[in-house]
Parts: sequence; C-alpha cells; structure tokens
Amino acid sequence: MQGTKGERKSAARPLWQSPRSVLNYDEDLMTAMTPAAEEALNALQAAIALVYRGVKLDTGDLLCIDNRRTVHGRSSFTPRYDGFDRWLQRSFVVRDLGLSAVDRQPGERIIRTQFEAIE
Repeated sequence: MQGTKGERKSAARPLWQSPRSVLNYDEDLMTAMTPAAEEALNALQAAIALVYRGVKLDTGDLLCIDNRRTVHGRSSFTPRYDGFDRWLQRSFVVRDLGLSAVDRQPGERIIRTQFEAIE
C-alpha cells in the first residue's frame, strides 16, 4: 500500500496504540493458569489472527522487526536438508548492553538466554 510521497504504509491495523504499551507474547511458551487468563489469552490470539499479514521473503531479503511494536512469528515448514532450506539469522539492537550481562559470557556480545518450562 503506497502512502504519501512514495512511502510504504502497512495495511495491518494495530491491536491498540499507546507509546508506553509493551506486549511480551509467545504462543508456544505461554500457558494460562486460570480460567480468566485462558479467556484473555484466547481473546489475544483471536485479535492477532484478525490483523495477521504474511510476508514472503526471497533469497537475499532482510526483514527488520521492532519487537516492541510488532507481534511476529515464523510459519512452519518441512526441511529438506538439501542446503536450500530457509535460514534465519537473529540479531538484536539494544540501548544498554549492560542489562544483558547476566545472559552473556564475560567479554562476549552473544546473549545466551536459557528458557525454562513453568509447571
């Protein structure tokens, strides 16, 4: 969709807008612990489905996503293991590298966060 002066505009609608809103959501790692939480999680999943938009990337394409403004994911696929499967490189931009020190080895910039299942 074209905006004014040739700039690209997204056709996706925000679920809500607020400069201070933050959403941490991971469909695969989140489990509701109460009936009310289950209802809220289902409502969130339905709202996300309403504004879902797929993006097909071609070889050499780069997609940058602001995790503070975008709920995003990747579609499933069946790997062929022939050297032509999709390759995802993850990268982060942070304002303060010191905040991630607990998840990094001394002198490294690689964040090695360990996730644990909550039972």
